[in-house]
Amino acid sequence: VTNKGRIDLTVRFKEKCYIFEFKVIEGKEKKGALEQLKEKRYHEKYKGKCKEIYIIGVEFDKEERNIAYFEWGRV
Repeated sequence: VTNKGRIDLTVRFKEKCYIFEFKVIEGKEKKGALEQLKEKRYHEKYKGKCKEIYIIGVEFDKEERNIAYFEWGRV
């Protein structure tokens, strides 16, 4: 939990942090999971604790029940 919201998943491994945001979408409409991570600045909680921080947005198709889209970035 941060003062701006709740992180869906954080993995800390060997001085690296991986922060995930998951979204359920209908069809192939992109909802911006990665954009939410950037806007909410969830990574700030881990500055100084991790040498590398990665943010990963994963979007699941509601009907197909599979990953429809994902993207990542390093902050």
